[in-house]
Parts: sequence; C-alpha cells; structure tokens
Amino acid sequence: MKSTKEPLAGLRHGKLTQAHKRVGSGLTPRFLSQRVRRVGTGAGGGRRQSTPSETALRVLLGLALAGVLTFATTGRLPWHTLTIEEGDIANIDVRAPRSARLVNDDATEKLRQEAAAGVPKVYQVDTEARFDTLATADSTFAALRAARLDETGTLDERLHRLEQDLSIRLSRDALITGLTLRDPAVLDDLSGKAHHWLEDAFAKFPLHNDTDDLATQRQRLSLECEKLSLRNRYKDLLREVLEASLTRPNLVYDHEGTEKARAQTMLAVPEVYQKIEEGELLIREGSRVTGAELRRLEAVGLYTRRSSLREVSSGFVLSVCFLLLLGTFIRRYVPEIWNHPRLWGLVGILLAVGALTHKAGILLGWPPWVPVPIVSTVGMLVAVLLDVHLAVVVSAILSLLLGIMSGGEVWVPTAAWVSALIGVFGVGELQSRSQLARTGLLLSAVNTVVAVAVGTLAQLPAHQVLYQAGFGAVSGIAAAILTLGGAMFLERPFHLTTDLRLLELSNPNEPLLRRLLVEAPGTYHASIIIANLAETAADAIGADSLLVRVGCYYHDIGKIRRPYLFVENQFGAENPHDKMSPNLSVLAIQAHVKDGLELGRELRLPVPVLDIIAQHHGTTLVSFFYRQALLNQGDTAPEEASFRYPGPKPQTREAAVVMLADGVEAAVRALPNPTPNAVEERVRKIIRARLEDGQLNACNLTLRDLEVIEKSFARIMAGILHKRIEYPPIQLKALPGRTRKSANGSKGIPHQPNAAVR
Repeated sequence: MKSTKEPLAGLRHGKLTQAHKRVGSGLTPRFLSQRVRRVGTGAGGGRRQSTPSETALRVLLGLALAGVLTFATTGRLPWHTLTIEEGDIANIDVRAPRSARLVNDDATEKLRQEAAAGVPKVYQVDTEARFDTLATADSTFAALRAARLDETGTLDERLHRLEQDLSIRLSRDALITGLTLRDPAVLDDLSGKAHHWLEDAFAKFPLHNDTDDLATQRQRLSLECEKLSLRNRYKDLLREVLEASLTRPNLVYDHEGTEKARAQTMLAVPEVYQKIEEGELLIREGSRVTGAELRRLEAVGLYTRRSSLREVSSGFVLSVCFLLLLGTFIRRYVPEIWNHPRLWGLVGILLAVGALTHKAGILLGWPPWVPVPIVSTVGMLVAVLLDVHLAVVVSAILSLLLGIMSGGEVWVPTAAWVSALIGVFGVGELQSRSQLARTGLLLSAVNTVVAVAVGTLAQLPAHQVLYQAGFGAVSGIAAAILTLGGAMFLERPFHLTTDLRLLELSNPNEPLLRRLLVEAPGTYHASIIIANLAETAADAIGADSLLVRVGCYYHDIGKIRRPYLFVENQFGAENPHDKMSPNLSVLAIQAHVKDGLELGRELRLPVPVLDIIAQHHGTTLVSFFYRQALLNQGDTAPEEASFRYPGPKPQTREAAVVMLADGVEAAVRALPNPTPNAVEERVRKIIRARLEDGQLNACNLTLRDLEVIEKSFARIMAGILHKRIEYPPIQLKALPGRTRKSANGSKGIPHQPNAAVR
C-alpha cells in the first residue's frame, strides 16, 4: 500500500487489475426492492439473455392469463342466469331476488338533450378582421387622393388607373366624385368619418358570420351617412366605401367547439336511476319480453347479455395490452422477477384471483364496493412478497380491469387504487405485524371516508351511504388479515423471503439461536458482533441490512456440531488441533460450512440465508493451517486448493458484506494493541486481501462501496474495543463508633485493583 491513511490506498490511485475492475460490473435498478434481491442465488441486479424455453414459458403464461382476464371481463355463466332474450314469451313470473338501482336511459337522455340545447354557440374571435377592414377603407381614400392629384390622361384613363389601385369595387359615379372633388378637406373628412364609424362598429357590436350582423351594420352606417349635411354624391361615395369595406365578421362560428361544449354539458348531467325493490315483479308470465325488462333483469343479476365475438376480441386485446405494459415494466425495472418464471406466475395468479373474485362477486350480487378490498389485498401482497413499485403498477391495472367489469363506473377504479396505494406504501417496509395492523386501521379510515364521499356525490340514500361506509371500514381490516395470511401461504411455494420471516428468525428465542448460545457461546457472541458490523455497513451502501443481520446470526451454525474445534469456544481449554495434522484440521474447519447448510435445510431456513451460510467464506484460504503444512512438509509444498473453502464466492452484496465482516471481526480481535490506527489498518488489510484474492468478483460491490464498508467497520470495531478506566484504590473511612476491620486487619474496604468501568 502506498499510504495507510487513504482508504484502499494503491487501488484508487494505482492501476486496477482485471479482477478489481470486475467488482461492481453488475448494475441493479436504483429503486429495486430489497426483498426482490432475495430471490434465489445469483449475481443479482442485471438483465440477462432469456433462453428460448423461458421466452416460450412467458408467452404461454401471458396468453393463459390474458384468457382468464378476458373471461373475467366478458365471460358469461349460462347456468347462473335466465335463458331468455328480447321478444321471447315468459313462461313464469320473474321477481327481483335483491334490490338494485337501474339507470333510466330515456329520462337521462332527455335531461341531457335539454341541457345541450341550452349551451350557447361557441365563436372564435377573428382579431385580424378589424385591422383589415380599417386598412381597406384607409387605403381606398389614400388611392382617391393620389388619383385626384394625377391629372395626366383622359378621364377614362384616370378612372381605369384608379380601379386598378383599389382593393374594393366602387361605382363609376363614386370614382368620378373622388376624382373631381376640388376641396381636399372634404376627402379627408370622409376618410376620418369612415375610419371612426368602422372602428366603432367593431368595438360596440358583435359581428357573427352566421347571422345578419354585417347587413345590419351596413344598414346602420348608411343611415348615418344620410344624416350628414353633405352633398348627396359625397354621401354616396362614403356609403359605398363603408359597405365595400365592411365584409369580414370578427366572430366566426366554431362548430367543433360548440359540439364539444354540448358533449361536456351532457356528461355533467347525472344519470337518472330507478329503484328496483327486492321481490318486485319484473316480468309477468305470458308477456313478451322487452329490452327494458332485460335491462332490469341484468341489474339484479338474472340476465347477462351474450358476449359477441367483437366483445371477446376487444377484451382479449385489452388484457394483452395490460400484460405487455406490465411485462415491460418488470423487464425494465425488476429484472429479478423477469429472470424467474415462477415469480411471473405469482404475479399472474394474484391478478387472476383478484379478477375472478370480483367476477364471482358480480354473479353473487355482492355490493359494488367489493373491488376496493380486492385491489388493496392484491397490491399489499405484491408489495410484501415482491416489490412496492411493482405493486403500484399491478394495483393500477387491476383497478382498471375491475372498473371495466363494474360497468365503467369511474369511482370504482379510483377508490380501489387510492385504497391500494395507502396499503402498498403502508407495508412497503414491513417491520412487524403491528405495522400491518396499523395499515389495516388506516385503510379502514380511508375507505370509510372515500365511501361517504362517493355516496354523497352519487346522491345515494343515507342508509346506503352508511352501509358502504361500514363495508369500507370492515374491508380495511379484512385486507390486512388476508395480506398476512396470503404472505405466509405463498412465500414458501415461490421461494420468497419476506421481512416478517426474517424478523422471526432474528428473534433470540428461536430454537437454533438458543442452541447456538448454549452449545457454542463464543460463536454466538461473535455472530452478534459480526451482525452489528455487517448491518451498519449494509445500511451505508444501501444493501438489505435485515437479510445481512439474519445471515450473520446463522452463518456459523455449523459450528454447533463440533464447537470445541473453534478457538472462540475453547475458553482456555486444550486445543484439539495441537494433536491433529494440518490436513485433518483444515477438513474439520471447512466442515462447518457443510454442517451449517445441512442444519439450515433441516430447519427450512430461507434460501437467501442458506446462500450466505454457503458463501460467507467463499473460496478463501485457511491460512493458519496452510502455513503449518508448509512448515511441516519442508520442500514438498502442500496443494493450496485443499486448504481453501469449497465456496462458492459471494454472489450478492449481502453475502460479500457478511464475508468481510466475519474476516474483520476475527482479525481485529487478534490485535495485541487495538488502537484506532491499528484497527483501521487491519480492516483495510482484510478487505484488500479479499479483493485481491478474487473473492468479490461474483458480486456487484463497487470500489466506492468498499470504501464505505471500510470506514464503517473501522468505526464500529474501534468502539467495541475501546479501553476501560480503572478505579484507583479507595479507603473508606469508618463511621464514628462503628469501626469495622477488614479481613487483613486494616480498616475500611479496599477497592479491587482490577475493577473497571466502560
């Protein structure tokens, strides 16, 4: 190393080897949930090329799920409803099995048409009309002035030149009047009046293109001309200029804007409902069934229209579009799920169960509020089992699907998604069951408020609003309970590890941890210290600190089988390795990894914890016994591979942090004088040794991460190995009349010389 004060000195400023460059080669999406990283074993984080079989499996799963969603949105169960169509003769009386509300289409349409008829026309303002009209009048009088001064040629020639200069058409008499006018002030006066009157017409009177506004204004201006005390030919000239100039309206009818305003007004008119009471006669026996009666049957769940090929095709295309959107999101932002078809299946199962549950609710006449707890439960399950951001997308898609199934009611997907968002973010970083209970209570409160708001806006009766509010309150608690049960039921079949499961394993009263404490107490307490080291470092680099802590607790459980072979459990007793050959000793030491995996599998520990047990030594060299073997064998060098752990090397950042913490704890505790500088130097040496040995090549730690880990380890270990202050001997004075001698005959109680405080 070039310097002992620079983190990872010689690596930052020196040339990196190829092994060093590979550290951090994998990239993990920035907002990837920690629990998604716990899926299986692997370098984690990046996308990989799918095999043909995986691609085919995804396609088959997608098509199957699209088929289920299509059935949920457009399917019909013929045995559940009446087999009857419009025009048939009813052979029985049909009564409503439950109360319902039905939209009165005729009354609603009538009110909407009346509202549309009252919408005023929409006009676009032509801002150029005024300027163009004034410019036309002004340019006409300017041309008359110029022609009057140009006296070359005959009268006919002058009239011809004037006609070509004008932008409007005037009569021959008006042109002659302009040319033969002797007093130029009269022409100026006529020009001023024309400009003023035209400007006044645009300022005070709307000129619509679809009315007689222009003709009315031209007539008004003609009357104004008659009132002037001028010769008739001057009046005629002014009148012709005004009428020829005023041809462009400033308000142009906007047909598209008008129709849009009418459509918006019609949509704002609330639907008119008619109430169907339970037991009400819907169809009388012997009568011919009408379309209105079929709609009443449909409202109470006794009739479902046959799905046409067009409807089924549309439903299938819509389902495929939703699934393509979901797949794109997963592939881009949650590649761990993309790489594991079983997790695709989990997402598909949750979507299908949610849609089919609502389908059953529709057929059984459940209240319209049912989609809210369905979406909340599915969203929270995805958040707890997989990823929060994926849960938001899944909740949005399911909300839209259930909204379509509910007849396009806007409030259904809105209320369902709002409720789902509250639940998803409430359990996003689930740390305890009490947190889930609090989320359920919050959901109940939010659902109640939303139910009251929706019922009020829909102008429902008070008793129905109260019913929906009560259902909303119950649904929040139900969603939390279903989430807890669903997570416990699904995590093992799909090889998932939830925060709740890890929290259970971190409980010191877990049987395996209690056994470790009793049978290998040194290993137990070392694991606690290593867990503190690793958890702090994992937090600092954004790794899964909860998984790291639990992995540290269990990483050395294999030492339970032969605890006496490990120095931390010998407590000054005879070391069995003194009587064993280095080759035999290294086999005994290496065996604790295999023994730990066997114990972990027997107790069904989560796969990520088993991975840490298998990887926490990587393929490192058992250097102590390897050096002993070198000394014992002389010129014949022992095979180094037999003195290395079998591996594999750490595949994730979490396993790598546990490896580094394990090595650092052992090495620092061996320091004879653990000063802060010595601790920092030893930490740096261990991390660099692991790096140069290639132990970190398979994980996605970066050099920046290693610097953060080094600082964290050094700070924590310096705190653990702090010095203690000795108390000086203190002679306590005897109270008067109550002098007491000590065992050695001196008065007072001498302080023990080795007593210390932290």
